[in-house]
Amino acid sequence: MTASAPRAAGFAALLTAALSLAGCNASDPTLGVAQPGADGAAATAAGPIAIQPPAADAAAATAAARIHIAPIIGSTVAAVTPLSRRLGAVAGSNGLALVGEADPARTHIFKGYFSALAESGQTTIVFVWDVFDPAGVRLHRIQGQEQVAGSAADPWSIVPPATMERIADRLVADFNAWLRGGVPAAAAVVPPPVVAPPPVVAPPPPPPVVAPVPQPVQPAPPQPGVNPIPVAPAPPPSLPPA
Repeated sequence: MTASAPRAAGFAALLTAALSLAGCNASDPTLGVAQPGADGAAATAAGPIAIQPPAADAAAATAAARIHIAPIIGSTVAAVTPLSRRLGAVAGSNGLALVGEADPARTHIFKGYFSALAESGQTTIVFVWDVFDPAGVRLHRIQGQEQVAGSAADPWSIVPPATMERIADRLVADFNAWLRGGVPAAAAVVPPPVVAPPPVVAPPPPPPVVAPVPQPVQPAPPQPGVNPIPVAPAPPPSLPPA
C-alpha cells in the first residue's frame, strides 16, 4: 500500500462520518452548530439526488430563491461564526435571500456536514453541502476540502476565518450557477477565448549606404596685407681646400 492510501482512506472515513452524523443530530431554527438529538430529522441526506431542470429565466430563479440554512454538523461555534457572517453577505450580494426555518415560502434548505483531519503537519477541512427542497428531496450536492498549515489536538482551533469564508463563497457560487443553469459551477465555467498572436512583420531593409563624394581641397587664399616670407635656396656644398 502506498503512502497516499492511508490518507485517502482517512478522507473517505471523514466524509462517511460527516454524512452519518446527519442521522443523529437535531436541527436548530437558526444557523449554527447542530446539537445531539435522537429524532434523526436529517436522515434524508443519504437519499437520491433529484434532477432540477435548467431555469428558463436565470434572474427570476435567483430572485425567487429563499434559502434556509440548517445548523451545521461536525464543526464548532467559533469556526462556524465567520462562515455564517460571510454567507449572509455573499448571498445578499448575489441576489439570494436567506430565511428562517419557519418561513413558509422557503424554496431550498442547505444542510452542511464538516470534518477536520490533522495529518503530516497539515489540517484538512472536508465539507459537504446538501441542497433539499421543502419536501426533503435532495436536489444538489456541493463538496470539497480546504487545507490549513499546522495541526493541533483540536484541529478546529487553528482553522482561520478566511478558510471558512472561502467555503461560504464556494457554496454561494456553486449553488447560484446550478440554480441558473441546472449544473454545478465547476461545469459552468466558460474558458476565456483564445486570442491569436499578432503576425510577425519583418522590419524594413536598411537604406543603401552611399559613399561620400570626395571634395577637392582648395588652398587657403592669402590674407590681404600679409606678404609671405620667401625661402632662399640652400647653397651648394663647398669642397675643402686641397
